[in-house]
Amino acid sequence: MNSYLVTGGSGQLGRCFQSVVNEFSEINLFFATRNQVDITRLETIVSFYGKNPFDGIINCAAYTKVDQAEKEEESAFKINTEGLQNLIDFAENKNLSIIHFSTDYVFDGQATEPYPEQAATNPIGIYGNSKLQGEVRLSKSSCKNVTIRTSWLF
Repeated sequence: MNSYLVTGGSGQLGRCFQSVVNEFSEINLFFATRNQVDITRLETIVSFYGKNPFDGIINCAAYTKVDQAEKEEESAFKINTEGLQNLIDFAENKNLSIIHFSTDYVFDGQATEPYPEQAATNPIGIYGNSKLQGEVRLSKSSCKNVTIRTSWLF
């Protein structure tokens, strides 16, 4: 049975995964809170893996305070870019895959039709830029990965 680490396991997206976990009996999900796995601290990822080996990572951890990011730029980049880089480094070292969740804020919102996957990005704020920089790093990594851009969670 494959196992996956779900970072941000107690956040809104992590809780969404928890609500449907019973529908996927063929996989084992480890829902890690920030106290267990702080993606900005590589040693917490290493430690968790040592106790609970996993085959891949579902990254639900993120700095998501869009407006506050304009005042907390360092925090937004630390989590959304550098934190993802820690997951990338770990995944590359262990030959793991990453499923990463991003945002439509990587675009400027000026399109009159839905954005195609390959549309040019143009974030207009710190939050969108921090998420885009994480996406770019992941796309250049050697680990198997997919990025899902979502607009709303409910």
